[in-house]
Amino acid sequence: MNAIKGATFGRKLLSKIALTVLLSLFGIAVFAAQNIPPKISGIPVKSINVGKAYRFVPVASDPNKDKLTFTIANKPTWASFNITTGALTGIPTAAKVGITKAITIIAS
Repeated sequence: MNAIKGATFGRKLLSKIALTVLLSLFGIAVFAAQNIPPKISGIPVKSINVGKAYRFVPVASDPNKDKLTFTIANKPTWASFNITTGALTGIPTAAKVGITKAITIIAS
């Protein structure tokens, strides 16, 4: 009779014990987001007649969806430059006849 009572007691005891299984230890690596540089392209007109309107707007995009700003080096003295759109515009006068070399527009 004691054997039967012990077996019954054992089953009740096992049903009340919670079984625990542990997940293996692991790590998580966190890296800084990679900032991919913007892309800029376009084919500017390379000559213009005196008194005619000039307009060039580059096509630019940023893979990270960052807001773009534009800068220019060697801007023609007769032209204006928009730092928000990258547009180079203007109307050259007779006093400005000549060549402006190495114009560079940068998107950042």
